[in-house]
Amino acid sequence: MQITIKNILIVISTVLVALGSRAQQNDQLSQYPFNPLAINPAYAGSRGGFSGVASARNQWAGFDGAPKTAAVCLHVAMKGDKMGLGLRLRDEKNVFDQKLEASVCYAYRLKLGNGKLGFGIAAGITNINYNWFNIEFKDQADKYASFQKTRKLLPKLDAGLLYNNAKSYVSISATNIYNGSNSSQDLPGYNSNLSPHLYFIYSRAFKVGDNFTLNPALNIKWAKANNPSIDLNMYANIKELVWLGVGYRTNNTMIFLAQVILNKKYKIGYSYDYYMNKKTLGKYPTHEIILSCDLNVFNSNSVSFRYF
Repeated sequence: MQITIKNILIVISTVLVALGSRAQQNDQLSQYPFNPLAINPAYAGSRGGFSGVASARNQWAGFDGAPKTAAVCLHVAMKGDKMGLGLRLRDEKNVFDQKLEASVCYAYRLKLGNGKLGFGIAAGITNINYNWFNIEFKDQADKYASFQKTRKLLPKLDAGLLYNNAKSYVSISATNIYNGSNSSQDLPGYNSNLSPHLYFIYSRAFKVGDNFTLNPALNIKWAKANNPSIDLNMYANIKELVWLGVGYRTNNTMIFLAQVILNKKYKIGYSYDYYMNKKTLGKYPTHEIILSCDLNVFNSNSVSFRYF
């Protein structure tokens, strides 16, 4: 695919509108209550036995060059659920670059009141591949026009805290703690750094009846030099068989979600994001799918019903 500098600027400006600022680099997650390990390593092992989530997100479907993300999060409880180990793999592609990430998570939990307080850390690598072929330069003498494909390898470091009991959890985490330069070339005036992101999540289940539960959830994401992005969501669980949800993100996006609990081990979820500004991305919805499993491999109670 060949595109012009003008097209690149359109893509960049659209991304800035959607994320609120140039500083936010992590992809949005619409189903974060059902995949907390993606942004907080303290969640590792908190479900008991072995758990895994595979996700795929098609941002602004139909918009040429928009981001597409695939990820896998695996974690397991150890030492009587006092510790957890996890693995996160992520592949994000857009018109210009591809970001591959791999990190190992470790969590330690302490009994606190009627719940547990977990401390987590994740360390790994981020490999960024830049494809300059996808830019058509009008001025072939431009210093960037001589590039073909370049790569940048960076360490990745995240950390987090998680407090949870049977019906609620509070999550605080930071990603991209190491904010090294992700510039693929040492050129005057061309410099870019990974931006640390901070997350705060709160969710609680309210039992309305024998077969109906409401789960409000709040997600606040903040990146340096950027206004916070806030998700407000309400999820309803019906007979422990299906989740239905609706939410609003402060970049003027509505979120609709459904998750089917196939059995105590397997679940599948889908979310639809609709950006309400028709002048920019209103006609390009975002789709996100997750598949998750809980396996009772260590005779734990991990397959009992969970609200998160």
